Amino acid sequence: MRRKLLAVVLLALTGACSEPDISQEVEDYADALGDAEALACQCPAALGFDNVADCGAAFGIVGSERQSCMTEALRGEEDPQAFVACASDAAREYSACLMSSIDDGCEQSQHLSCVDAFEDAALQCPGASSAAAADFLTCEND
Repeated sequence: MRRKLLAVVLLALTGACSEPDISQEVEDYADALGDAEALACQCPAALGFDNVADCGAAFGIVGSERQSCMTEALRGEEDPQAFVACASDAAREYSACLMSSIDDGCEQSQHLSCVDAFEDAALQCPGASSAAAADFLTCEND
């Protein structure tokens, strides 16, 4: 009886310690970030590029390598799902800010303030340490 109880307790603890599957949340974030990065490149000169194509090539798509990096950056964090949900909201706000910048003629300081606001918002998201959040945001495609 005692062994069965111990086995049940160990099984419950093992299940409680497993990493949550955040693949869908990361994919949703990747979509939101990809949309924002495409908008950012509508004003390539504001970001130091000669044209939209060069800007797009620098950002690339938010592909599977980058998504794997993001998932790994959050491994062992307190609440990775909450972090990614918050970062996704920040990416959507980033898109809205960039749309306003585009509508206003792609003024460089306004465009760059959108980038800064996005990064600041994402770094403040709950559920992950500041180091993990920074690692998450700096993931790139290989």
